[in-house]
Amino acid sequence: MQLNLNLRSELEETIAPQKDDFLGALSLATEQVLTHIVPPLPVGISDPGEPNWDDTESIKEYIDALRSQGNDIGKSLGKAKSTLPDLEYVNKTVRELLDQALIMINRKRQELSLSVKKIEDQAWENRERTRLANERLEELWAQRENLERLAALESTVKNLCENFPAWHKARHYQVDGILAAVSAYMTGKSGFLDADDMGLGKTFKSTIMMFIVRALFLNEHGREPRMIWVTKKSLIKSNMNEIHKWYPEHQIIPMLPDYAKTPKDRRDIFGIAEAIGAMFLCSYEHVRTTDEIRYYHWDIVFADEVHKLKGGCNSSPTEIWVTMKEMCRQARFMYFLSGTPIVNKAEEMWSYLHIFAPEMFPTVKNFLHRFTDANYDGNDVKFTVNVNRLMNALEGQMIHRTKFEVGEELPDADAPFIYLTMEGEQLRYYQQMRDNFFVMLDKAGESKMLAATVIIAHINRLRQIALCPQSLRFEDKETGEVYTMPDDVNSVKLDQAMDLIEQLNGEQVVVFSSQFNAPLEELAKRLTAIGKSHRIIDGQHTNFVSEYEQDFQQGKFDVLMINMRTGTEGLNLHKCEDWPGGASYAIMLDLWWAPAINDQAMNRLHRIGTREPVTIYVLQCEDSADQYVKAILDEKDGLINPIMGDSRLRPASEWRELLEGLV
Repeated sequence: MQLNLNLRSELEETIAPQKDDFLGALSLATEQVLTHIVPPLPVGISDPGEPNWDDTESIKEYIDALRSQGNDIGKSLGKAKSTLPDLEYVNKTVRELLDQALIMINRKRQELSLSVKKIEDQAWENRERTRLANERLEELWAQRENLERLAALESTVKNLCENFPAWHKARHYQVDGILAAVSAYMTGKSGFLDADDMGLGKTFKSTIMMFIVRALFLNEHGREPRMIWVTKKSLIKSNMNEIHKWYPEHQIIPMLPDYAKTPKDRRDIFGIAEAIGAMFLCSYEHVRTTDEIRYYHWDIVFADEVHKLKGGCNSSPTEIWVTMKEMCRQARFMYFLSGTPIVNKAEEMWSYLHIFAPEMFPTVKNFLHRFTDANYDGNDVKFTVNVNRLMNALEGQMIHRTKFEVGEELPDADAPFIYLTMEGEQLRYYQQMRDNFFVMLDKAGESKMLAATVIIAHINRLRQIALCPQSLRFEDKETGEVYTMPDDVNSVKLDQAMDLIEQLNGEQVVVFSSQFNAPLEELAKRLTAIGKSHRIIDGQHTNFVSEYEQDFQQGKFDVLMINMRTGTEGLNLHKCEDWPGGASYAIMLDLWWAPAINDQAMNRLHRIGTREPVTIYVLQCEDSADQYVKAILDEKDGLINPIMGDSRLRPASEWRELLEGLV
């Protein structure tokens, strides 16, 4: 369909009157010149008629009349001659009249030019409208074809997933994302980037995608696809649990840190996965340190927390980026997940897009030129990714939705648990402290009676190690021995909290600790190091609570950290229409065993008037005292809560039996 504009009639109607005005002005000017130069004669010439040529008297009168008229004409000519202007006057008058005529002519010419320009502008505007209309028409046809293709694809996927329970739990926006990813796979694309906001179920979607792609690949190639899932080391077990939750029949061999300490261990575990054709689950560090994983010919690569590859844009790319690029080179399909594609700067996004589609994103310079906007701040230039241009370039290979866009489909508040695995020195100290605790209980046996407060003190020490090991300082009252932890022992929880805060770049975040100040102080040091502004509400800052609350509401700082034991009653930290700041994200470093205290903390963000869904991430260390607290909250054992609140003494052996498997 083409649209054309016929301007002939409009041009004739506009220009013809202008021509008449132009000639009329010229005629008027000429008439004025002649009128001023040649004055009218005072006496006109009249016809005396014919005489009677047979009558002498009549002839005489006729001659006298002619003579008299001739005299009058002579007098008139003389008078006219005397009244004629001199040549200088004539020239001056003619010049003035011609100047006036020229001005009039120029004005008419300008009016005519403006009219022609207006018509030309209208013609250009109509041509542009024609072009846009044709483009839009092509888009609509393409959308129609795409919708028809997606409808057919959805029918295929529905049939494939008919007996797959997870598919029937997917929300509408999740179904759209899954279909887009499946379409990318079926049309031969290199991969798919799921860049939905945190909390929109990327792992859940990728699990369904895993089921579908596995079936499609098996049908196409007659064998199981060689699949790998790569994530952060601390999230290996958590990811495995979530995948099993939605896809329990899928075989997974994880590279758990406890069992993969040496290169031989890692090779052996990988060998088992290869031998049985199971999906292999490991960390980015495992890929870096194990050549067998790095150079294996993978069919499908799932990369979680893909922003961890941001070091590829450095002048000297990180080894993890180099090894992941090598591993993905031969992959049939890549499925990348990241709730925050950009952590600090736009160049970081290039790092994994280059692995994803090297031909489309060959260099950092090319990426900045094509897909970013430059913002100048004094002498500094900051690049921001133009999401629309990027989405157009990655059409059919990328999805990016915000919580705000799909808010109607989300629960008002969600509190997902993130299960972490301690490792290294933190794990060693925890196991040592726990073993010593159980040895003490075993030795005491039936003979020693202990109060709940003593047991809680030991449990709290274990909780401190799981949360922030360097904060642990205590004296054993029985032995007098002072226990301290080195300052350089890492914390998997604080690492994860920092990772979440960085991923939520641009969002204000609230961080809760159940009762310990030390993790908040350690977190404050880390936040300062990356330029994040923050405040702490604990026992030492109670006088500033109101000030901190108001500053947070106004968006004056990034992170508010709160010790729940100092009380959070009355704090309004949510996003609403009454102030520009506030948070819809929170991180709970640990839980308090009284549900009301946890609920009270969560309700600081989830209140009446909240304009966005609230997500509160609860960090839990597996195989730690966090399980003990959660058991109380879940009331899995009806004896735990009453016993912990009872003042009676109990034998050490009874305590040992009660706590087995919970700490």
